[in-house]
Amino acid sequence: YCKEETYMSVISKAHYPISTDCDKTVFIKATESVTLVTEQFPHTYLPGLNCRFHVYTHQDFWLKLINSVVDITGGSFCSGDSLQITDNGKFCRDRPLPAILYINSNKIDMLLETGEKGDGRGVNITIVSVRK
Repeated sequence: YCKEETYMSVISKAHYPISTDCDKTVFIKATESVTLVTEQFPHTYLPGLNCRFHVYTHQDFWLKLINSVVDITGGSFCSGDSLQITDNGKFCRDRPLPAILYINSNKIDMLLETGEKGDGRGVNITIVSVRK
C-alpha cells in the first residue's frame, strides 16, 4: 500500500497510509497515534537513508513511544546506522528503545540514518499523544 519511492510510511491510528517522503512533519490529534515504519519492515531496510521526522501534538499533551522496534545495525554506541531522537540519543540494535519512552514535550524530532548496507528488520515505532 506504499509507493515504491517511499522510504518510511506513516500510518494513522486507523491504519490509513499517509503519503510521505523521507522528510516529514506529522501532527497527532489528541489521544491518537501514528506509526512510523520503514518501507520493507520486517524485511531488510533500505540503505542510504537520511530521513527526518518532526512529530507534534496539541500543547496540553505529551508524546509517548510504545511497542517500538529499532532493528538497525549501529555498531558500538550506534556509530553506524541509527535512529536519533532529540534529547534521548541514538538507538540501534545494540541500544534498543525501551518498551515505553515518554517524551516530556509535545514535539519530537527524529533522524534515521543508514549507510551502504541495510542489515536488520528496520524501524517500527508507534507514537501516541497523551494528556500531561
